[in-house]
Amino acid sequence: MSYTGEMVSIAHIIRKQKITILFQPIWDHFKQQVLGYEALSRGPSNSPYHLAVPLFENADKQGVGCELEWLCAELAVQRANQIELTGKLFINLSPQALFQDIPGSYARLKEWQRDRPLVIELTENTPFSLNEEKQQLLAKLRRLQIEIAIDDFGSGYAGLQTLLEVEPDYVKLDGFFADTLLKHPHTMTLIELVVGVADHLNAVLIAEKIEDQEQLEQFAGLNIHLYQGFLIQKPAIYPQSLTHMLDLAYPSNEEPYTAASLLHSVPSVLPSLSSHELLQQMRHDKHMTYVAVTNEQGTVLGIVRREELLELHSGPFGHSLHQRTTVADLMDDAPIVVESYLPLSEIGRRLSHSDATGLDSAFVIIRQGIYQGLGYALELMRRLSDYKLQLARYANPLTMLPGNVPLHRTLQTLMNGQEGFEVAYFDLNNFKPFNDCCGYERGDQMIRLVAQLLTQYLRPYARFIGHLGGDDFIVIFCNTQDWYKAVKQIQKTFSERSRALYRHQDILHGGIVSQDRNGEEKFFPLTQLACGVTCWNSYLGPSLEKLSEIASYAKKQAKAAQDHYFYYELKLSQLI
Repeated sequence: MSYTGEMVSIAHIIRKQKITILFQPIWDHFKQQVLGYEALSRGPSNSPYHLAVPLFENADKQGVGCELEWLCAELAVQRANQIELTGKLFINLSPQALFQDIPGSYARLKEWQRDRPLVIELTENTPFSLNEEKQQLLAKLRRLQIEIAIDDFGSGYAGLQTLLEVEPDYVKLDGFFADTLLKHPHTMTLIELVVGVADHLNAVLIAEKIEDQEQLEQFAGLNIHLYQGFLIQKPAIYPQSLTHMLDLAYPSNEEPYTAASLLHSVPSVLPSLSSHELLQQMRHDKHMTYVAVTNEQGTVLGIVRREELLELHSGPFGHSLHQRTTVADLMDDAPIVVESYLPLSEIGRRLSHSDATGLDSAFVIIRQGIYQGLGYALELMRRLSDYKLQLARYANPLTMLPGNVPLHRTLQTLMNGQEGFEVAYFDLNNFKPFNDCCGYERGDQMIRLVAQLLTQYLRPYARFIGHLGGDDFIVIFCNTQDWYKAVKQIQKTFSERSRALYRHQDILHGGIVSQDRNGEEKFFPLTQLACGVTCWNSYLGPSLEKLSEIASYAKKQAKAAQDHYFYYELKLSQLI
C-alpha cells in the first residue's frame, strides 16, 4: 500500500505526539471565577496541519481521526496535571471516538477523572443517534461525575434532537449566536427559546466567541452566565489570571427581591465540633433543621441536615459508634452558596440544577465570601410565586412588561431609601399617523419592538423596565452611567428595524401623509424613538407627582430635540 506525503505527515504527528495543547478558560460571571478550561489541540506550527480544522479533517479522511482525538485528550489531561490547572477540564471527543470502543472509553475516562473533574464536549461533524448501549455509557460516566457538553449547538448536526437524546449538563452555543446577537433581529428570540429548553433539561448554557463587553452584557441579560472567547482570554499554553473580568461588574436585575430578603441568622458551627454536641443543640432548638459549617474566618465549608444527624445517632449502637465523629466527617461539603445580592430567580435556577431535593432544602447566604445565614427553598418558592403573580397582575398585556403599580412601588422604595436614580421616559415621535395609516397590527409590532430593544440593551443596567401603556415606556437606572451608549444604540437600532414595518411608498417618501389632530393633511417623518432622562436626588423629596412632572418635561424636550434625546437635572436652586 502506497502512502501519500499527507498520510505520512498525519501518521508522523500521531506517532511522535507532535501536538501542542492550549487551554481557554470558561468564565462564570455570576460567581466571578473560572468554571474550567477547554483543551484545544494544534499540530506542528510549520505544517499545513497546525490549525485544528485541517488537522482533524485530514485525520478523518485517512481513517485515523478517532486515534488522533484520543491522543489529544490524553495529552490534554497530562498537560493539565503538569501545570496544575484548576477547575473542570473540557475535552473534545466526537461521538465516533467516544462510542467506537465503549469499554475502552469508559476505562480511560474513569482513570483520568481521578485527577480532575472532566467534561466531555461532544463535537458533531456527522449525524448520530444513541442506542441503548451508548445511553448506558453516558449514564455510567455521569455516575463517575463526568459531565457531558454539546459543542457548537445550533450549527451542523448539533441540534434539538441531540439535545433531547443526550440531555447534557452543558450546552455551548455556537459562535454564530454571538456574531449575530447585535445584528439580526430574531437571534435574541431564538436564544430565549434555547434558554427555555435548556432550563427544562437542567442544562447550563455557555456562550462562545465572546469578544467584547457588549456581547457579554447581552447574554447576561438573557440569564446566560458562562462565557468563553477572546474577551475572557485567548487560548494559551499557560493560562493567565482573569483579573480584568472582575472589573466587569455583574449587571443589576429589576427584581426587587434578593437573597438578603430570605436571610435567617442561624449561627454556624466549626468543623471540629463533635456530632454529639451538635445533636444536643439541634434537639434543644426544634427549628434548627440545617446548620452551616464555617472556619473561624467565616468561610463556608459545608452544611449539616438535622434528619441525617438524627439518623446517624439513632438505633441501639448509633451513639457509641459515632461518639467521636465530628461535624467535618458528616457535613455536605458542596452546599448551595449564594451571595446576598443574587436575585431570587437565579437562586431558584441553581436549586433546580442541584442535588438538593424537596421544599425543605436550604442554601447558604454569604456576603463578599463571608457567612451571613441560611435561606430556605420553601420560602424562596413562595416569594417567587408572589412576585410572578404581581407581575402578571400588573403587566401590560401587549409587552408583558410591568406597568404603573410596580413602577410606583419601585420609585417609592428608591425615594424612601434616599437613593439617587435616573428615570428615562421613552416615547415614539409620529406614532399616531403611523398607526392610523399602517394599521393597528403594525402599530402593535412597533410597540413590541420597543419593548424588545429596551429589554435587550438596558437590562444589564436597569433597576426597572416598564410599559405605562400606548407608546410610553419607563426605565430606571441606579448608580451607573453606563446606560447612555446603550440608549443611543437602541435609538439607532429602532430606526433601522422599524423601517420594515412601513409600506414601500412610505420608505420612498421618507414619511407618511396623514391628518393631524386638527384634521388637516400633513407630512409626518418616519417614527423615531425619543428618550428624556431625569436625574432625581434625595434633596428633591419623595414626591411622585413632582417626578412625574419633570419626567414628562424631559420627554417633551426629547421629542423636539434634533437627536431625540434630552437629559434634565433639576437643581436645588430651582426649588427655592
